[in-house]
Amino acid sequence: MITDYENWRDSMHDRPEPDPRELGELIAELVKWLPKDEHRIWCPNGDEILCENEQLAESIADFLDALYGEQTVNTGYYDPVEDRRNNEMDRCTGWYYVTIN
Repeated sequence: MITDYENWRDSMHDRPEPDPRELGELIAELVKWLPKDEHRIWCPNGDEILCENEQLAESIADFLDALYGEQTVNTGYYDPVEDRRNNEMDRCTGWYYVTIN
């Protein structure tokens, strides 16, 4: 049994590293299939994942960081006060975001 695991583990070194952008696009596509009235996450443009709270955004970012083994993910917040001040209010205002470099 241990030999099977070692063979599997050794074969993983030959696999190409995943492209972060491809994963981001995949997640963005999957998010579009969520029912609109149940959106806790959504993707308005394919470049970022929007989340209803910071904890969810951080969890998604942590998952993506663990998947790639390096820092490739950024998080942030579309602050309503700042957006109002800069006259940039839109449907993303008030949501936390996750982007993949």
